[in-house]
Amino acid sequence: VFLYLFPENIKMFKLAFCLTSGPLAVAVVAWRNSLVFHDIDKVTTLFIHIIPPCVFFCYRWFPPSSLLDDPLASSISLEEALVNPLAFYVYWQVMYIFK
Repeated sequence: VFLYLFPENIKMFKLAFCLTSGPLAVAVVAWRNSLVFHDIDKVTTLFIHIIPPCVFFCYRWFPPSSLLDDPLASSISLEEALVNPLAFYVYWQVMYIFK
């Protein structure tokens, strides 16, 4: 959603970057995702969990020109890095568990 609808929104970028670099990247190890070419479910699950961290790594370290001019894009506070993404992830996980 961020990349297509709100590419200029710095807060959304920071939330998405922290979510993909933290819980989503850890999910690959925690849920033991593996690349098994003959199992489409495992390949799909690995792809879903590994591509967003790769995309946001590139977006963070090789930003588009719209983010280069904004000094807020390069700094991140503790709240932006931990509290907001953790609150969002806990909400998502609770909704996932209690479908």
